[in-house]
Amino acid sequence: MGNHRLACLQIGAIRFCLPLLLLLLLTLPASLSARELVRVKVGGVKGELRSNVLAVIDIQRYRFHKELSEEWLKRLHASAEEQIRQALIPFGYYGVEVRGSLTKKRLHWLASYEIRPGVPARVTSLDLAYEGEGKDEAALGAALAAFPLAVGDVLDHKRYEDGKYELLEAARRLGYAKAKAGLAKTLVSAEGRGARMALHIATGPKFYIGAINIEQDIIHPGLMADFVTIKSGDPLNTDDLLAFQQTLQLTDWAEVVAVVPLFDQVPEGGSQVPVQVTLTPSKRQRYQLGVGFETDVGPRFTARWTQRRINRHGHSSDLFLRLAQVRRTVSGSYFIPVVDPRTDRLAISNHYEYEETSDTRRNTLDAELGFIRQNRDNSLVRKLFGQYMVERFEIGAGPTTNSQILALGAVAGFTKVAENAFPQHGWQAGIDLRGGSDSLVSDTSFVRLDLRGKYLFPLGGDNGRVLLGCEVGRSWVSDFDLYPTSLRYFAGGDNSVRGFRYKSLGPVDEDGNVVGGENLLVASLEYNRRLTEKWVGAVFIDGGNAYNDELADLQLGSGLGVRWLFGFGSLKLDLAWPVSNDDLAVGDVRFHLAMGAVL
Repeated sequence: MGNHRLACLQIGAIRFCLPLLLLLLLTLPASLSARELVRVKVGGVKGELRSNVLAVIDIQRYRFHKELSEEWLKRLHASAEEQIRQALIPFGYYGVEVRGSLTKKRLHWLASYEIRPGVPARVTSLDLAYEGEGKDEAALGAALAAFPLAVGDVLDHKRYEDGKYELLEAARRLGYAKAKAGLAKTLVSAEGRGARMALHIATGPKFYIGAINIEQDIIHPGLMADFVTIKSGDPLNTDDLLAFQQTLQLTDWAEVVAVVPLFDQVPEGGSQVPVQVTLTPSKRQRYQLGVGFETDVGPRFTARWTQRRINRHGHSSDLFLRLAQVRRTVSGSYFIPVVDPRTDRLAISNHYEYEETSDTRRNTLDAELGFIRQNRDNSLVRKLFGQYMVERFEIGAGPTTNSQILALGAVAGFTKVAENAFPQHGWQAGIDLRGGSDSLVSDTSFVRLDLRGKYLFPLGGDNGRVLLGCEVGRSWVSDFDLYPTSLRYFAGGDNSVRGFRYKSLGPVDEDGNVVGGENLLVASLEYNRRLTEKWVGAVFIDGGNAYNDELADLQLGSGLGVRWLFGFGSLKLDLAWPVSNDDLAVGDVRFHLAMGAVL
């Protein structure tokens, strides 16, 4: 018995440590990847300098190229030294020495560059000024004082360009729409140690917004007036015009929105600029069809019908259908602009869903009235709602239970992530709070709080990242037997504890059926390593469970996978196994396939 227990512990340790070993392998230099034909080694510089060198040199960019020949590689190596010198000039280094070598190894080439950047040039004189009509504006004087370079500073060209941009923008915000850089000189001494700089901004004349002519036949003029964020007589600010244009574009009512200042209609010596606003209507209706597969729900078919403009008051609707092996959904929503129509909507929704897992079956029908407020880029969404729900559910071979709920609640979500194919920075947070009372329609009193969060940060250079995820759920229920299964907590599946079936974790009844719990705790640690431009390797460990009083049965799953990157997310394929199962069999290794955004 002792030997059997020791063997089980050893097997469990191996299963737990295997993903960690794979993670260490993925963090090794990318040159060990079979697709990397040349490894680039850069010494002598660190931080931003090294990152910029690697971003600029072509030999680094083409190291994965399948057609990279020896002749091509040598040409790339020959041009790398000059590219390195150019890469360090923006940081003030003009006397850069580079010693490079290209060596054939057994599995790859090694391109090494030892860099001696020398001493950076420093600003020895700085002549900043506004010229023209706006030279005495107090706000422009403050902009000059805030310039990010001063005498004695290292000559940083990025800071210089940022400062020049801010000087121009400061003038344009005050109405000097034709402000431009007049005198702009940077003279570096022959030995590359000192720099004399001069930057004069010619403000030109000050302009104001004149008559605003809006040409559209899409929505009622009264509603359009709520979207007009510019006003005749205000200084002509191009940023304000662009923000106005983007606000109209985000409504989805217009295919093209043009906001054009008509400088050619300004008389000689005049300052009032007419603004022409033109909206080209979008198609009223949009249809979308899709097919796919996810291991949580099986093969799925989706269809969506969106009516962008039902009437001239900006009303719209959305009808969605999803048919899948585990879950079938039909939902319809009607949206009405309210309060501030740029950000606020009243949503009237109906939703039907049938779901069947190995232990539960349910039919859920609900109607919801909600007030939605979201910022212009949808990174922050908030909703207050009232919901009436009727659910018929069965657990195992037990009887059918009917339950009705009248709930009030609030939902908020925030997402911020870098916009590129392989983001390394970002975070997401969400909260869902709702509750009902058995003294007001509901069959059981309850309060339900759900918190979710994800955090993304780099590890292992430009090709590695870590994704942390956590969900905490807490419910207070007076009669759990009448609590709908759609509101109960379950764990396991593609987006929960991988290595376990969808909704297979949680409290069980006397027959072993998973009935769901009042509470939930799930956490995930995942490391991604970019292998090629489109493919990413992953190792992960998930843990948690659904429970009632206390989390006494922590379940762990671990595994490895790949991600295929596309424009707005990734296709995720994972192999995972339950670490906490001492009697692991081949059938316990699960395949997870899902699609979605990084966060």
